[in-house]
Amino acid sequence: MVKQTRIGTAGQSPAPRVSVVVPIWNPGPYLDRCVNSLLAQTLEPGQYDVVLVDDGSTDGTGDRLDALAEQHSHFTVVHQPNSGWPGRPRNVGVDRATGDWVQFVDQDDSLAPDALRRLVALGDQASADIVIGKVSSNFRPIDQELFTTTRMNASLLDTPLINSVTPHKMFRRGFLLDHDLRFPEGKRRLEDQLFMVRAYLAANVVAVLADYNCYFYLQRDDKRNAGSRKIVPARYYRFLEEVLDAVVDGTEPGELRDHLLRRFLRNEVLRKSTNERILRRTQAERHELWQVAGDLVERRFPPSVVEGVTVLDRLTARLLRNGDEAGLLDLAERRSAVSVGALVESADPIHDAAAPGWRLAVSAELQHRDGSPVELIREADGSWLLDPRLFPDGQLSHHYELANDLAVADAAALLIHRGWRVTWPVPASWTSEMVPIEGNRHRLVFRALLPVYPGAVAGRPELDYGAWDVRVRVRAFGLRPIGPAALGRLPLPRQPIRLDGVTARLRSTAPPRQLRLVVSGPRDADPGPSLPPLIEESAARPLIRRAARLLRRQG
Repeated sequence: MVKQTRIGTAGQSPAPRVSVVVPIWNPGPYLDRCVNSLLAQTLEPGQYDVVLVDDGSTDGTGDRLDALAEQHSHFTVVHQPNSGWPGRPRNVGVDRATGDWVQFVDQDDSLAPDALRRLVALGDQASADIVIGKVSSNFRPIDQELFTTTRMNASLLDTPLINSVTPHKMFRRGFLLDHDLRFPEGKRRLEDQLFMVRAYLAANVVAVLADYNCYFYLQRDDKRNAGSRKIVPARYYRFLEEVLDAVVDGTEPGELRDHLLRRFLRNEVLRKSTNERILRRTQAERHELWQVAGDLVERRFPPSVVEGVTVLDRLTARLLRNGDEAGLLDLAERRSAVSVGALVESADPIHDAAAPGWRLAVSAELQHRDGSPVELIREADGSWLLDPRLFPDGQLSHHYELANDLAVADAAALLIHRGWRVTWPVPASWTSEMVPIEGNRHRLVFRALLPVYPGAVAGRPELDYGAWDVRVRVRAFGLRPIGPAALGRLPLPRQPIRLDGVTARLRSTAPPRQLRLVVSGPRDADPGPSLPPLIEESAARPLIRRAARLLRRQG
């Protein structure tokens, strides 16, 4: 039962284009950045409203929200008894929403200033049911593959759409109502993934906005962001089975079902069983997770799904089914020791008055902790096997031949802002080649020419002020490490790029020498359109001070 509701003038005609729904529970000072980002939207207040659902806060938040609604007529506050999780507050928010669109935002997150306007415009243009805005985070990994280009209609089979299963997206309100799309309520895990699977399977059109960073996950000082809670395996995987049920119920047997099940097998079961985090768990915690995960692999994932994952993931599934905990621990240690060795071999200016920049020749490969390459073994029959050093004793066999893995192995380059962790993929065509080492041993080397532009080029916005690291991610064999682009002894161009008051320079870090791009402008200039606005709480201040020092030193 809702105890109290305080409503401004939101909801009066004409109806707003979008309603922002924010579930709130004891946010403390971290609510400020969320609220400030909503107040800073470029849409006029009459074009959007905000529904703040207080889920029984006990830290004085309720009074703060009521004061906020008194000050801003497009803010609505709903008070309700604590439900224990975001599902019910989100549902209540949708019930109170009046906009054509609904955007979900969490209390410790932030929207960029022009996010709502751009998302609504793309949704209208694409006649979409769901619109996904580009996301960045300064503390959690975000798969950027979906955001390589803006998409008018992303499909589950042809794009990595299913890798984005958080609900911080924009939904056509009529679509939610027509399909009775609701979040599971009560204290439970994976309510967002269950909601998103059902939504994706019901949607006719899903649009992706990739050329503007819309949404920010920013770490709290206390590191207690939503979603950071430790999992209890039995409960977690019981809720995962509901997600798997939704996949099976919403698809026919075949390629799409296997593709979706494979995502949850890979991301929620196999990699949680052998990632670096498992090494920090106690023996009892590992035993519990592996027992539950092994049972789940045996019961819920048919051979057509398991055989479609990469070589080290197939090995993980086998070890889980066999209950080989020593092998799982050994594999986790071996996987965590693999990194990316990326080298900038040349850096040449791009002499284009309208779009100046640099062209970087980069090579990258997987390597072990001692710096030696991950090797591929060419068998007499022409097949390829993966480096035996990645396999626990006695596990390497021809069952793990690499034909399919080699076909999908790839690399990507990223520009990552040092302060806010905004991430932009660098568009490039990568090639791969087998480089002989000795005998039948080879290295798999990826190469690309990376065009790096500080200004706006080909649908990309200009880079925000500050320092940007150049990093390379290699994805192969079930490994996805990301690492810095090293310079070795390569001298960098001394001449900066100047364009419309912006200055950009290539820099190297202190040894080991790694490539960094520094973008600066007038000292009193706005930091850029993509960064979180009006951040006031203490979590942001060290980042702001660090960015200011960097600009003074290197600008």
